[in-house]
Amino acid sequence: MLEILVTETIVVLIYMTLWFFIAQALRRNDIADILWGTGFIVTAVTARALMGHTACCSYLYAQQGKT
Repeated sequence: MLEILVTETIVVLIYMTLWFFIAQALRRNDIADILWGTGFIVTAVTARALMGHTACCSYLYAQQGKT
């Protein structure tokens, strides 16, 4: 679990730093504000990729039998 959190932190740090420099080069700081929200999507996609399909869905399958 710690490995996933560290990887996600690094990915988001690289993502936000890259867009910060792009926004500075274009002199459009509002781009960084817009992309702040997409950082959450990047985090979710990274977590999904690192955890794999079964880790995500096994909880849902387990809950189906408890209804």
